[in-house]
Amino acid sequence: MSEPLPVFQHEVFMKQLQRFPLRERDKIVDKLKHITNEDIRRVPYLKGSYKHLKKYRTGDYRIFMAYCAECYNKYREKINCNDCEEDNLEKIVVFSIDSRPKLYKRMNRRR
Repeated sequence: MSEPLPVFQHEVFMKQLQRFPLRERDKIVDKLKHITNEDIRRVPYLKGSYKHLKKYRTGDYRIFMAYCAECYNKYREKINCNDCEEDNLEKIVVFSIDSRPKLYKRMNRRR
């Protein structure tokens, strides 16, 4: 079994997570800490403008994240992401969390 990937939380994600009850927060953070290479490769990508992000489901919530190794190789020129450094690609960057309808509605407004 492979090692869990390091998880970097974007400031937007941290603000959104503060709205959750403490028990839910702990479950979510713990689940994120145990994601391995094999796990992240099974997580599907979003479609459309945000196709560089993966959508991870935990309970009734969706988490939008990027796995830097895949994102850097596939999308670096299109999205100009500063979170992916060439020498440190084996990591996950978590961008957003919310209930499914709210998260997709918010993402559609940003297009």
